[in-house]
This record gives sequence, C-alpha cells and structure tokens, in this order.
Amino acid sequence: MTRETAQTWKEAHGVESIVDFVQLEDDNVRSALLQSLSPTQVSDIARFCNSYPSIEVAFDLPGLEPIEAADDALEYRVRIESQTSVKVVAQVARDNVDEDSDEVYGKVVSSRYPHAKQEEWWLLVGDPAQNVLYGIKRFTLARRAQVKLEFELPNDLSTIDALQLKLYLMCDSYVGCDQEYDFTLRLD
Repeated sequence: MTRETAQTWKEAHGVESIVDFVQLEDDNVRSALLQSLSPTQVSDIARFCNSYPSIEVAFDLPGLEPIEAADDALEYRVRIESQTSVKVVAQVARDNVDEDSDEVYGKVVSSRYPHAKQEEWWLLVGDPAQNVLYGIKRFTLARRAQVKLEFELPNDLSTIDALQLKLYLMCDSYVGCDQEYDFTLRLD
C-alpha cells in the first residue's frame, strides 16, 4: 500500500484504517478499491486483513463489591482501611477463531519487520486525568488468555471519594486495535 493509494481510498470512500476497509458494507466498493492494485498487492492485503486481531475483552475486579450505577457504568466499592491493592482479571479472546483449527495465531504480518514477530499485548490500569499508571502486565495471546493484574492504591485517598480509572488493552504490533474501558472505584 502506498501513501497515494491510501489517500485515494480515504478521499473516495472514507477508508482511513484497516478496520474501515474490513467493515465496508458494500462489496462492490471494496472490489473497486482493490482493482487498482496488482494481484500480489491484493493477496498481501487479504493476508493482512485475515491476520489483523479482532479482540474481545471482559474483566472483573474479584473481591470488590460491584455497585449499581447509571448508564451501565462499572463501579466497585473499595474499603480503603482494609484494601491496599486491587486485582483486575481480564478475559481476552480473539473474535471469530476456529477452535478446532491448527492455525497459529499472533504471528505479525508485516513487511517492516526483518524477522518473524509475535504480537505482544499489554494490559494497563491508569488514571488519565491525573496522568498516573497504576499497573501494567505484558502477555502473548494465541486464541484466548486470562490476565491478572494487581495494583496498589495510592497512599493518601482521604481527600477523594472515587477513582475514575481506565483499563487499557494495547498491542505492540498493530495500530487501531487498542481498547479502553472505564471503571470507577468508590472509596469507603
């Protein structure tokens, strides 16, 4: 893919990313975009699209009491006199994976790497408003993984009643597949 081709796709059909291309609802538009490319380029794009990770994430904070919140927001009660750390357990899985297949997942498809590269994933918990990172965990992902991340609460929580946090899932190999989830710790 050249910069000129990418710019043409963006201007003609609003395709700015691999996700936009894959989610095109009109197969005729997708076919028209690919017509300007050589068969080798089309094959490379198909291979890349098929390897691009589509990830589902579910997480829980075991040991903490969930609180009913408006707008389906995730809130948990933390008793700060007895709780100094918080554990996040995330279930991370590739979407649309054939469990019976012998296919190897997680191998990066890119002409930019000089040798074979395996995707690396990072699970992080942070407070973007305060620019604070509380915890980070690196892992690899074949089909699915359970990732446990434990982080310490700040020492002085007496002046606030809640921590507005984000759980981030980030990939070191692909742009556009990172995810983030909001959750709140209500402090008692």
